Amino acid sequence: MRRTLYVSWRSALLGLVWLVCVAASARAQDRRVTGRVTNAADDQPIPGATVQVKGAATGTTTDASGNYSIALRPGPNTLVISSVGYKTQEVAVGNQTAINVSLAEDAASLTEVVVTGYAAQQKRDITGSVAVVDVKEMKKIPASNIADQLQGRIAGVQVSSTGDPGSAAFIRIRGIGTINQNEPLYVIDGVPVQNESNLNFLNPNDVESIQVLKDAASASIYGSRAANGVIVITTKKGKAGASKINVDVFTGIQSPAKYPSLANPQELLQINQGLSAGAGIPFTSRLYINNGGTWTLPDFLVRDGGNEATGGYVAGAPQADPSRYFLNSDPTADAGRNYLISRANKAGTDWFREVFRPAPMTSVQLSASGGSEKGNYFFSANFFDHNGIMIENFYKRYQTRINSTFNVKRNIRVGENLSVAYQTTQGGMGNPNEGSVFMNTLRMPQIVPVYDINGYWGSPAPANSNAGNPVAQQTRNAENEGYSIRLTGNVFAEVDFLKYFTAKTSFGLDFNTGQGRGYGYRNFEATEINSSNSMGRSMYSNRNWVWFNTLAFNREFSGGKHRVSALIGTEARRNTYDGFNAGGNGLTFGDDPFYRILTNTNSKTWNLGDYRGEVTIASQFAQLNYVLDDKYLFSGTVRRDGISRFINNPYGVFPAGSVGWRVSKENFMRDVTAINDLKLRASYGVTGNNEIGSDYPGFANFGQSLGGTAYAIQGNPNSVTPGFAQQTLANPDLKWETTKLLNIGVDARLFNALDLTLEWYDRKTSDILYQVDIPSTQGNIGRLPLNIADMENRGIDLQIGYRGNALDNQLSYGVTLTGGHYTNKVVRLDANSNTFITGAGSRIGDITRTLVGGPISQYFGYIADGVIKTEAELPATPGDARVGRLKFRDLNGDGKIDNNDETTIGSPIPKWNYGLNLTASYKGFDFTAYFQGVQGNQIFNYVRYFTDFPAFQANYSKNMLYEAGNTYPKLDRNDTYSAQRSSFYVEPGSYFRAKNLTLGYTLPTGVVNRFGMDRLRVYVQAQNLFTITRYSGLDPDISITNVTEGWNSGARRDLSMGVDQGRYPIARSVLVGLNLEF
Repeated sequence: MRRTLYVSWRSALLGLVWLVCVAASARAQDRRVTGRVTNAADDQPIPGATVQVKGAATGTTTDASGNYSIALRPGPNTLVISSVGYKTQEVAVGNQTAINVSLAEDAASLTEVVVTGYAAQQKRDITGSVAVVDVKEMKKIPASNIADQLQGRIAGVQVSSTGDPGSAAFIRIRGIGTINQNEPLYVIDGVPVQNESNLNFLNPNDVESIQVLKDAASASIYGSRAANGVIVITTKKGKAGASKINVDVFTGIQSPAKYPSLANPQELLQINQGLSAGAGIPFTSRLYINNGGTWTLPDFLVRDGGNEATGGYVAGAPQADPSRYFLNSDPTADAGRNYLISRANKAGTDWFREVFRPAPMTSVQLSASGGSEKGNYFFSANFFDHNGIMIENFYKRYQTRINSTFNVKRNIRVGENLSVAYQTTQGGMGNPNEGSVFMNTLRMPQIVPVYDINGYWGSPAPANSNAGNPVAQQTRNAENEGYSIRLTGNVFAEVDFLKYFTAKTSFGLDFNTGQGRGYGYRNFEATEINSSNSMGRSMYSNRNWVWFNTLAFNREFSGGKHRVSALIGTEARRNTYDGFNAGGNGLTFGDDPFYRILTNTNSKTWNLGDYRGEVTIASQFAQLNYVLDDKYLFSGTVRRDGISRFINNPYGVFPAGSVGWRVSKENFMRDVTAINDLKLRASYGVTGNNEIGSDYPGFANFGQSLGGTAYAIQGNPNSVTPGFAQQTLANPDLKWETTKLLNIGVDARLFNALDLTLEWYDRKTSDILYQVDIPSTQGNIGRLPLNIADMENRGIDLQIGYRGNALDNQLSYGVTLTGGHYTNKVVRLDANSNTFITGAGSRIGDITRTLVGGPISQYFGYIADGVIKTEAELPATPGDARVGRLKFRDLNGDGKIDNNDETTIGSPIPKWNYGLNLTASYKGFDFTAYFQGVQGNQIFNYVRYFTDFPAFQANYSKNMLYEAGNTYPKLDRNDTYSAQRSSFYVEPGSYFRAKNLTLGYTLPTGVVNRFGMDRLRVYVQAQNLFTITRYSGLDPDISITNVTEGWNSGARRDLSMGVDQGRYPIARSVLVGLNLEF
């Protein structure tokens, strides 16, 4: 018993000693350090700052007063203090128990240098509307064109593109400001260009920074070219230090994101029978087989050149005897002798899948950079291979760039930026039309096979369809090749003198030349045969040079209380262009590719074309910026442009001014710790536009043509004398189109993590330039250029960004939301409220109208109120209205449906454009999810005219069969009434798209260093993963279309906004890639 008590007492004593030691050890380990984190600029606390022990998972954050407390283990410790918008700072602890830290503002935030014109400003001093693009995030979407990467990333900037490789994307900044040219100005390393296709030559991997100038205060220094905003692009430069080599590679597969739903052969038979029954006529067909009153699908299809046996036949029929098959490819052969036989595809040929298939996309980039106190350099070479999802379709770009700067003296710098790009395209779809490859995948009857029994193309003639075999069509389009070479860049010199002055001169060149070739095959399988082959060649050359000289002044007074910067300059620009095209028919040696030269065509069919032109601009400009106490900001700009396009009014003056107030710098804000930075700003200014689709609107132009100005003066019809005729009218009194823009904005940083930008703007455009149609009674003399209209845009731009940390700061994440809303209104149009401008010409008339009091490019037609179910619903004067046809609203109540009942039935302008970007990084992993969309617009689905109405003998949609008499008109071969332009075609255009999902991993530095590398990142990415929309077409992203018509492609495009005439389908892609640095 005693021994037991002794052992228990000793054990208890040992346990007590152990607990005391543990407690003492814990006390030693839990030594605490406290302190306060403040802003070095104003000694204000920084809430939410991260305080972490270097090399450990231990960390904390500061409270609202900037205070923190952190436990440390024994031994040497270093604290790492960081916060968004400030420079990270490390402090050795030693024996200190209280450590106060002042963080300096990060140069990458408020003091970030932003290129806004011919000079640069610190971000905190900007009073205009300047959006800075996060280029690092932008590049996570591999693309051939940076415009595609910008979609949804900038508030107030609308981007629309197609899946056609190498095609241009369309950008509009703050909506549509004119009936004319709405394209922004692009400035690449100081060289201005104005054409969406120019961006195809710019390798996105070479881009260092992008700024979008949205208001007059920021853009007016570019004067006449800045009315639609400016996108300033700066390419990469070398940095002082060790040379770096980077390799960027990605490859992947694309596939169509959506497939159409079309009638199979049996369903098409039912539709055709129903169309005849609805028209009250007996059903007859040379395609289908009549078995005692029951119609069935044929076994074979015959295309007889003489048209006697063309039709469908059962197996064993003498007309389908394979021995009768004949195809004469002799160039002088009579097409009527051909006899083609195909085996009917009763299961149905999925023409869309035959034409649109998975395709690869690859990019390889090598770059090198470096520098010293003597200068720096950047070199890159890129190969981009984009095979389209459409067969025989690709875009390839070979591009190289070298940028260098040499410090001749401490105050003298010279350098150059040079890019050379070669691109080639094949089989692009181009301007959408009813005869395009895409439209034929919808219209071609599925009973027709791709190939006939001898391997020639399957013929639609037995189905009496004017649709073409799309596989044959696109295979032939592979002969339509084009290439271009573009050289862009500048050379410059800068001199600093008298301490505060910098003089700069820069000469830039944008040279672009290219050729195209087209070969037209004979299509013996077609219903409407082209029995003669043809060939065409084209060449063009554009030379644009710009030379500007500036003198800049920068100085601080009274210890930084006053900051003054000023700039004056001159600029001269000349753009010259010329081109040549020629063509002919009837190549003597048939389709032999070795003899495809123009001189082998029939000389009697030769046609030639030639053009040239030039436009020059001379400018002077000045800018003054003043900052008082880092709180009160003032800026003023003026530019004077003179242009060769205008005769009596060549000069335009474009002033702008802006003010800003950094409220957060005021003493009364010192205790408001939740607001780290707050700036209010306002601007007003004038910009100009001279684009009217002609470089000589002040002069009457004359020309000649074989069909219009050639006459048999001698009485011999085989010998004509060429003459000249007036082609355009002159207006020497044309003047500048001007835009006045008021912008009010607020920029804020809250809780040291949330960034907010909110802007309201009012944009008024006056004296809009347009070429007006002349009444035919005055003769066929073209259009008259006039200043005819005024327009107004009002809207708001919003951007919210949040960045934070979690999991002991091992997880960093960010959320950025951008949104833009605007309303568009035509205020004046030719000073006549009844005047309107039409667009989007079609088989059902001009689809859009631009009217006073409404937005540009509204859809115009009847309001469809479903289907007429009973005779009681017919108008008093029925006309062509019938039970089972669409019911159009009698707006004026006169008891009949006519043109007086047409009205606006929709608008392509979205109420909101938005983007959502989510980012996260954890240890070596990084994740990006990017979503984009529009809301509140409508789309006019003109494709439905061909798939949902019996306009032609072709294939139709399944809805035409299964919704007939319900939501679709009753089947009726004679029903042209229902197909009229109406709200039946108008569909909701809103969509939400998962544009990009990326997961990457950066290998640990210690691992990659073993292999002689500095950094290695691998990633997998999905693009266009899904789209949520109510639109029935293949792609709702058609707010801005690539339809070009008439005399001015830029203007006509915006007059056809939102009309789906059959665009290249969008592709879904999965890519893998790596970023490697040595």
